[in-house]
Amino acid sequence: MQKGSNNIYTELIGTGFEKNSIFYWNENYILDYEYISPDRVILFLKDSLLTEESVNKIGVANEIASYSNQLNFYVTDSFNPNLVVNLKNSLGNQIPASNVMYYESAAGGWKDAVNNGDGTFTVITTKPTVSIRMFYEYANQTVHNVTAQNNTYTFTTVNAAVELRNSSGNLIDQGTVQYYAGAWRSFGTTVNGVANKELLPINYSFRMIYEYVPLDKQQDISTNSTVTFSTVLCTVKVTKANGQPLSGASTKYYSGAWRDIGLTNANGEAAKELLPKSLNFRAASGNVSKDKQQDIGVNNLVEIQLP
Repeated sequence: MQKGSNNIYTELIGTGFEKNSIFYWNENYILDYEYISPDRVILFLKDSLLTEESVNKIGVANEIASYSNQLNFYVTDSFNPNLVVNLKNSLGNQIPASNVMYYESAAGGWKDAVNNGDGTFTVITTKPTVSIRMFYEYANQTVHNVTAQNNTYTFTTVNAAVELRNSSGNLIDQGTVQYYAGAWRSFGTTVNGVANKELLPINYSFRMIYEYVPLDKQQDISTNSTVTFSTVLCTVKVTKANGQPLSGASTKYYSGAWRDIGLTNANGEAAKELLPKSLNFRAASGNVSKDKQQDIGVNNLVEIQLP
């Protein structure tokens, strides 16, 4: 008899069973049963009753005939001679994998495991150990020296969080997030400054797009599952030829097209939260304009003097 189910139906074959027979489990627990015939009954067991590595006993007694008998047997764990591979999310719930492959030797290369159709895969091999590769959401993770006989191996995703914060450290919207796995894949859009996705715990490149500006960042989410992008408060300061602040000047930055920052104030300044990278800036007043390229990750104050 094997463990593995909350309710176990056991068919008992014998002779002399009666509708008022009493069936005992290990001499003191009375079992429920269904009487089929004088030589056949169905016993209802609970998995919690099964005791491994010790003798279990089913006893039967007929009250009228004052007759009793006992059956002894052992309980063992269920046996699967193969390697079963599954995938669970960060909450411990099983989720369907895209594919599983395994590697026995250089001669055989990588082979597809058997898809069991229930979210698990089976590796059938005579080798004592193999390498296995899990595929999920276009990414893959490989582990080596996995016991290949009578074993279950579980891959687990992490709940990756990509957040967008401004120069004051506050979460902001709305950022569009992508990750790279063979190509740029959609991760999601920030809600309250955060986007989440279950991914295999490996190293990825992430991309945040905010105010039309993309910024990439690489991170191993197995060690830190929160990827943070932060903007800087970019200030464009426009002055006249004599060095005095110029108010009312138009300021823009280029990212696919020219995007507005705003008009300069009395101090000749216009500001906008932007991702820190090298951008082209433009200041214009009347028929006069001037462009300047600057990495605002290094210096977030862009000074432009109009002639």
